[in-house]
Amino acid sequence: MNKLSAATILLTIAQNTLNPGSTGTKIDNTDIAKKIVEGAEVARDREYYIRKNVAASSGSIEVLNSATQKAQGVTNFVNGALDSGRVLVVTKMRIAHFAAAALADAIFTNTMSDPGVKNGEIKIMQGNKTLYNGPVSKFANSAAGEAPAFGYVDLDTPFVVQPQEALTISVFFAKATAANQNIEIVLSGVENQAR
Repeated sequence: MNKLSAATILLTIAQNTLNPGSTGTKIDNTDIAKKIVEGAEVARDREYYIRKNVAASSGSIEVLNSATQKAQGVTNFVNGALDSGRVLVVTKMRIAHFAAAALADAIFTNTMSDPGVKNGEIKIMQGNKTLYNGPVSKFANSAAGEAPAFGYVDLDTPFVVQPQEALTISVFFAKATAANQNIEIVLSGVENQAR
């Protein structure tokens, strides 16, 4: 699934079937629907990302949490959450990796050479709800020209990220990573935004 129509995103939000029981700020689904129908808001493609140095990491590491602050080239999340009134339906994800001494020097690719990263797992939670849990290798391209293209993978089951409730994104490494390892995680989908 590459895109969701405005009708589909509204239905998903209104039914709240993808992650019911979220403990964060509740949104008024009727208000969002009304704003989109009246043209005050639109459903637009949106990507949120987080980049982190994971050099010599083992076990698990929280890549994103409520203490994560927006920083140019590092993340566009603020306090690990979406702004008030915004809802994101995540339809695809990307996990990329690059070996560089400094995060700013990393040129991310999905050809993952570090087995600690490639054979690890990723878990995305909001409140006490698990939104996604799976292997990092699903996003890896171990040889040139192999799918998935640049690491974007369509999710079999999209999930909803609610506003003003921090996400926790954790990576569980299969073994200790080598020195100078960096990862990038991108959540891609559709978000309601002002016109």
